[in-house]
Amino acid sequence: MATKTKSRVRFQERAELLDFLLEVSAITSETLDLDRLLENVADIVRRVIPHELFAILLYNERLKALRIRYAVGHREEVVHNLLVPLGEGITGVAARERRRL
Repeated sequence: MATKTKSRVRFQERAELLDFLLEVSAITSETLDLDRLLENVADIVRRVIPHELFAILLYNERLKALRIRYAVGHREEVVHNLLVPLGEGITGVAARERRRL
């Protein structure tokens, strides 16, 4: 009986994950405008992980570093001045390795 319950819970979790991924796919394919896309991604993340501070950093080829491209709750000077070189800190290492840590 316990195995049936575990299987049912796993199936439900997978179904919920698939529903979530379908929603992510639909929302992110609504626009090609980067600013709107990043806002949509932030909204999706907020539904899963409530946050007061949030940022999406993108790689800047000219600066060879990550810069904040979308932010919620951060001070303007942080948004405009933060540079994270590849390989520095968790974020920089994850970006350099192109994987989550």
